[in-house]
Amino acid sequence: MEAVKRWWLCRRQRQRRLVLVQVVARHGVRTPIVPPLPPPYGAAAGSTKQYCYEVPECLGPAVPVFSYQDSQTMWRAYHDPEDQPIAATPTPGALTVKGAEQMTALGKWLRKTYVEDCGLLPAVFDPTLVYIRSSWYDRTIHTAKAVLRGLYPSQYRGVGHKLVPIALYDNGTENMNQRSSCPKYAEMQRCLRRSTEFRQLFLPLWQKLKLQGSPAHDAFLEFHNMVAFMEQSQPLTKKLSRYKQQIFESASSMLQRQYGPQFLQMAIGRFANDLVEQLWRKTTGATSTRLALYSAHEVTLAPLQLILGVYQGYPSMGASMCFELYHQTRLGFGFGPRSSYAVRVLCERRPVLVRGHEYCPFDEFVGLLSKYALTQEQYQCICN
Repeated sequence: MEAVKRWWLCRRQRQRRLVLVQVVARHGVRTPIVPPLPPPYGAAAGSTKQYCYEVPECLGPAVPVFSYQDSQTMWRAYHDPEDQPIAATPTPGALTVKGAEQMTALGKWLRKTYVEDCGLLPAVFDPTLVYIRSSWYDRTIHTAKAVLRGLYPSQYRGVGHKLVPIALYDNGTENMNQRSSCPKYAEMQRCLRRSTEFRQLFLPLWQKLKLQGSPAHDAFLEFHNMVAFMEQSQPLTKKLSRYKQQIFESASSMLQRQYGPQFLQMAIGRFANDLVEQLWRKTTGATSTRLALYSAHEVTLAPLQLILGVYQGYPSMGASMCFELYHQTRLGFGFGPRSSYAVRVLCERRPVLVRGHEYCPFDEFVGLLSKYALTQEQYQCICN
């Protein structure tokens, strides 16, 4: 009887084969957007360094060389592993040395996981198998370059692939950072930030820290600025150290409230549509891509996590999500093998459950994203 049971279980088992991974990563640690940081959190008492950040000297020019491709409505920046040094000047929002090291470590993990362990990717870079895209910011472009250095160091580039293309959508179609493209969405956000409900998320802490300026106008940027300051491991004042956890919680609450149901589609709909289309193309054999890397922002990760029900608080700099697409073959009794697809989601390199599944059925996963997906034409129609 036991032998029959083992035979039946063996026949019913699923054989999973990884065919695609989509990696969405927030840029690495950056300098604050508004330097230098004023009191009360500019420097710890007795510190002689008010504003001291290291920016990488080996990630290439701040403004890469572009060639425009009308057919794809995107630009392409080319990453050269032998880039010339750039001036180490701490500009607002620049990727720091710590951030570059952080993202190179992510690239090394991707290589260990998807090249060495499971063989999804070859050891030597193949441009037909890897797709890299960045938003239109120096820090995200440099983040993509840093990840590439870990994933495919120069000795694994192969002949003729010294330059690796990084796709950049133009300002009109960029969809990983929705801050600039839709006046209607911007006005909705301004109304939200002036609301009593939103003010209650940060006003008590704002008053405790004795911050200057208008809370309704400055709170979102100010709290995110403080988070950037703390993630850089700069010396903190006693007051900032005391309220550190509350600052992270307030930033997380503001971000979650900013992406309520009425905002999610406008915030992430076009990018969700890109992810869904790529998944469909892979299942139909229409693309050879095996790894897609998207260098993005917290405003990309947070909405995706909220849609999938896996929100884990304010996405730290360097945070990442991986969407692994598996082809499954189930051996059934008397009916031959049956084929299907499933998606596994990793947050911070660890599997999370989507709708109670570690391997979420393909149709169910795509249905979650498709509920909010928008084409560029639909998005423009809503905005207008």
